[in-house]
Amino acid sequence: MELMVVILIITILTAMIIPELRGTLEEALLRSSARQLAGACDLAYSRAVAAGQLHRLQIDPATGRFSVERPVGRDVQTGSATRADIPGAKGVIDRRITVKLSHPTEGTKALNSTWDRAPAERTEGINFYADGTAQDSEIVLQDRAGFRLSLHINPVTSRIKLKELAR
Repeated sequence: MELMVVILIITILTAMIIPELRGTLEEALLRSSARQLAGACDLAYSRAVAAGQLHRLQIDPATGRFSVERPVGRDVQTGSATRADIPGAKGVIDRRITVKLSHPTEGTKALNSTWDRAPAERTEGINFYADGTAQDSEIVLQDRAGFRLSLHINPVTSRIKLKELAR
């Protein structure tokens, strides 16, 4: 009888602990994704200042892919702007994480205004300028459990403020 009570207590405790462990794994994945994007923003900022040239963090919310790019000129045949990827400045956010990018002071219509792109290539991005400033932007990451993190890019200093949002 005592053994049955002990087994019952262990079963109840296990049933309570397992869902909590799942949440922490997804939260760790969310924080890891936020660190990846923060690192890419820091790289874009430092490259823009060092090169004295605009750099852009391109984000494709559908695939979670991101890269730091710089403009290199116009394509003579198509007239569209060309861009060069920065070596080692690419990454992919886990598919379990949803990425949303907004530009609070500009509205949604200015998302793709920096370089002309074909409709199939449209991605969202954040500009980092040679004077150390950046486009006012906010990246919101959300996992499947509803945990959300916000990365707000300060337009004056290009620094990132990370904050946890309510579920």
